[in-house]
Amino acid sequence: MAWLLRLLCQYPGVVAKLREEHDAVLGPNAWDAANVIREDPLLVNQLPYTLAVLKESMRYHTNVGTMRRGEPGFFLVGPPGSDPGFEGKKMPTEGFVVWDGTWAVHRDPEFWHRPNEFLPERFLVTDHQDPLFPPTNGWRSFLSGPRNCIGQHLAVLEIKLVMALVTRCFDVEVAWEEWDRVNGTSNSKKALTVWGDRCYQVGTDSPPTVKDRMPVHVRVRTQ
Repeated sequence: MAWLLRLLCQYPGVVAKLREEHDAVLGPNAWDAANVIREDPLLVNQLPYTLAVLKESMRYHTNVGTMRRGEPGFFLVGPPGSDPGFEGKKMPTEGFVVWDGTWAVHRDPEFWHRPNEFLPERFLVTDHQDPLFPPTNGWRSFLSGPRNCIGQHLAVLEIKLVMALVTRCFDVEVAWEEWDRVNGTSNSKKALTVWGDRCYQVGTDSPPTVKDRMPVHVRVRTQ
């Protein structure tokens, strides 16, 4: 949710489309959305753009992955075009734990068109010939196959509910200047950034968290 809110801070056009969809499906009274959903829970399944934003946020900011135990006879092979001495090299996995590299898959231009852009529309594309069409098994936020996350449907439902109840009621914006003032950081220009953003993933726990817990201002919207 933190990454999702961060992206909504950055992309007001996406927020506008979300609010438009919620108005159309859940009614114009944002504060009554919980009652509307309670009366007809299946309405949550009629929010395709909301789901697309959710999935794109999880692709864009991947914060989970998985590990597998290596096996005899199972090798990783250096891909074509890699560094000399690495290309084609077979690396045994026996005795090692192999991380699946979900983050790298989600940002790999071999699988995703314009991978470093936040484009929820890619998850609404139905034409297989469209460059934005998501690759088969390319979205791995809950992994795939027989060992995928058994709680993924519940997680997606919960996040969609939060989006439906929060997006129209509140405006959220990052508050680094106030954070610096409260913490006595006099020159925020010297603060560490990743790709120009002070909001980045930290920690080795599963899942990791957002730098400084992402300080924000939350303002109640007027109808």
